[in-house]
Formats: sequence, C-alpha cells, structure tokens
Amino acid sequence: MEELDAASIGELAAQRARDSRETYDVKPGEYEVVLSPECVGTIGVFLAAYGFNGKSFLEGQSFAELGSQQFDEQITLIDDVTDPRAMGVGFDAEGTPHRRLALIESGVTKNVV
Repeated sequence: MEELDAASIGELAAQRARDSRETYDVKPGEYEVVLSPECVGTIGVFLAAYGFNGKSFLEGQSFAELGSQQFDEQITLIDDVTDPRAMGVGFDAEGTPHRRLALIESGVTKNVV
C-alpha cells in the first residue's frame, strides 16, 4: 500500500476551504464542471445504492428507466469486479458469480443489479 502524503492532502483541503469562503448563488442552467475523484466516487456510490439497486428497482424506488436515455451520451458505466482497477468480491451474497454488466451504455440505462 502506498504511503499517504499528509502534507499534500492537508494543503489540498486547506485550499478547498479557502476557495469556498466566498460563495454565491447562481441561476439555474447548464454549467460545465470538473469533479474531483472523491466527488465522482461519491456519485458512483449513490448511483449504485439508490439507482442501480435491483431491489429498489423492483420496489419502484429507483430512478432507473431501462432502455431510456437518462445520461449524457458520453457516459458508459460497467459493473465488472474482474477489472484490475475494481474493488470487490467476485460473487454476490448468495454465492452467484458476478459477470461484466453494462449499467449505462452511451447514456442509456441498460441494467440494474
């Protein structure tokens, strides 16, 4: 495991705090943004827990609309625990092996898990 660079992390946190001191309201609309890796990870967790959760989908509590263009065309999201960059185990709670599964393909919601 890599060592954490506490000084760099602290510097980044302090800079983010300084940058957010003087906030202001913006009008509703479309804005280009650049998200930090932490932000993208948090969005992924919420999408998994509340959107692509099969039980939530079956109970009508998910935003997922299979076959619908719900995301930008540039977004593809794959659930693939076999990818070397992924974390997780290769099977579910019942012992069924996981397989590569497209959740979003070119912005279209394809599956839930």
